[in-house]
Amino acid sequence: SWDVEDGQTEPEYVSLCDKEFTLFAARLEDAVNRSLIQRHTADLLWKMGVQFCIEQFVEGAARLPTCSDGGRALMNLHVTQIQH
Repeated sequence: SWDVEDGQTEPEYVSLCDKEFTLFAARLEDAVNRSLIQRHTADLLWKMGVQFCIEQFVEGAARLPTCSDGGRALMNLHVTQIQH
């Protein structure tokens, strides 16, 4: 079940995703700056990483047995937070 009462507006996993993506972005930038990878490769890796995260989130949400309208709204908010 996913409902508004089940959690806060930004649960721990959203904060964790944000921290991990910040670290991933810094590592990609470092690799570009050190000429280990090209910019377009870093951009592609970034897009693939974000896409994979979002797909896993949606897959997990799709497996929930029930979800309220408020829960759906929170899931949408979380996906938006992760994307940015």
